[in-house]
Amino acid sequence: MAMNSEFTTLLAQTNESLGTILHIGAGSGDDLKAICDLKPNKVVAVEAAGVLFESLQRKARKFNNVNAIKCWVLPANCNRSTAFLFNNPRYNSLSQPTELTNIYPNITLTSRQDVNGTTLESLISSLQLNTNQLNVLVLSIQGGEVELLQTATYEILKSFTYIFIQAPQKGLYADSWKTANNVDYFDPIISRDADQSIFIYKHNQEAAAVELHLNSLEQSLLKLQQENQEISSQNKKLLERQAEFESEIQVLTEQRQNLQDDNQKAQTNSKEAEEQVGILEDQCKKQKAELEAARKSVSQLNEAVQASERETQILALNNQKLIDENAKLAEELSSELSQAKAHCEKEREHHLKNKEWAEGLADEVKKLRQEKEELVKFKTTNDQLNKKNNELEYRQVKLDEELNKAQVQLNLLTEILFSAGLSND
Repeated sequence: MAMNSEFTTLLAQTNESLGTILHIGAGSGDDLKAICDLKPNKVVAVEAAGVLFESLQRKARKFNNVNAIKCWVLPANCNRSTAFLFNNPRYNSLSQPTELTNIYPNITLTSRQDVNGTTLESLISSLQLNTNQLNVLVLSIQGGEVELLQTATYEILKSFTYIFIQAPQKGLYADSWKTANNVDYFDPIISRDADQSIFIYKHNQEAAAVELHLNSLEQSLLKLQQENQEISSQNKKLLERQAEFESEIQVLTEQRQNLQDDNQKAQTNSKEAEEQVGILEDQCKKQKAELEAARKSVSQLNEAVQASERETQILALNNQKLIDENAKLAEELSSELSQAKAHCEKEREHHLKNKEWAEGLADEVKKLRQEKEELVKFKTTNDQLNKKNNELEYRQVKLDEELNKAQVQLNLLTEILFSAGLSND
């Protein structure tokens, strides 16, 4: 397709320095001379068809500022696409043909191929365009301009002052250019439909700046709303935390009151413990006195038992002596029996006296037996007293242990009171 004369005239009349002209779909380079006559700093001509690129490359060698590139230019986020190839490579496209072969019967589809390429974003980024100069984007890609421009971001296109589209006639391809007002922040200045559609767009930087500023304000507003939401959420959390703190303070206040109550109870218990210790000490003294009295009583009983045993021994000796004397007397009476017949009455009287004395002696023996029984009772009593003495000693040990426990409790209560006093301070 030949470069539109209105477009070249427009560029020739501009007072701005012409920077880079990027021509995608440059074909065999028919427009190359017209573009170079505009004296841009650089021309980048891109063509994917091999036969057309060879011609383009030959023509590009005539100019020092022309760089010819062979590649398919793909939409954003795409590194592979289907290319529709025709017997006339000028009609090759990434857009599926519809009425092309019907309107032009001599044009036939020869093949479909999956092709690799570079995205428009990567291509433009690699050029490092000078935004202080007038840069131009030219598209002659047989229906592929639709998806290419619709997927391109403003950040990619804002480096260009003009976009020139040489679109095919409507209906030849599935995605032919249909409207002239769908390039963001670019205003249509020329739109004409004929056998081919010509569209020229000029970058509206003021509208873009306003729109971007509005977008920035919307983003800032959205950010402020999010921050307000976060602040509200934080305030809510702070209020919840404050409620938790108040609840914790209430709990701590109750715990403090409980500690004060416990402290008061501990003081009362301490006094009671001191009184109890005093009572235990008095009981201990009393039991010690009783134990001492019991020990003295046991000692006296032991002395009485010893005296009784000595008396029993004396009585036993006397009894043995009496028995010996009776035996001797009986022998004497037996030996003197023949001599005592004459003195029978006298001896009978004497015998009666002896009998009375024997009865008295029997009474004495009976008394001794009774004393012996009492001595046995004394021994039993002594054993009981010893047992009671052992029980008293055991009770004394228990009382000492209870007194020690009471002293330990008193020490613990004193430490608790001292710690509570420090906490209150």
